Amino acid sequence: MDVNKLCNLQQLATQDKFLRLNAEFDNYRKRSAKEKSDAVNKAKGGVVSVRTRCRNRRSAHKFHCSATAAAAAACAKLQTRNTFSPH
Repeated sequence: MDVNKLCNLQQLATQDKFLRLNAEFDNYRKRSAKEKSDAVNKAKGGVVSVRTRCRNRRSAHKFHCSATAAAAAACAKLQTRNTFSPH
């Protein structure tokens, strides 16, 4: 084989190896960015879920407290109306 042909084949093989490694790294970079984005979105979803549950519990507690306070006020009104005064 001619030396020039051999050098040319080696150069083509090296160039092919470089292109494949470059493509592999590009795929790795894109996959890593997507996984990071997915992890961030999943974490955000978890935070929103926890905040929603806390807000719902807080709202339910406020409703319960206000309903209890309203019931207590109504009972107090009834008790004051129904008190027996000996006049």
